[in-house]
Amino acid sequence: MFVMPAPKNAKNMRKWVWSIARNVQKLVANVLPLVKKWLQQLNLIFLPGVFQAGIYNNFP
Repeated sequence: MFVMPAPKNAKNMRKWVWSIARNVQKLVANVLPLVKKWLQQLNLIFLPGVFQAGIYNNFP
């Protein structure tokens, strides 16, 4: 991740916030499918054991 310098006035602030928002959006769009795929693989291995152990009931 890169860090942008903080803006000096309100107009720049808005641009700065939007550019960060766009970067985050791109990042999420790229990472989400991977996470989804990873979770599906994890579910196949991990979740049945978790349900049997009753640990899952402790989650909110």
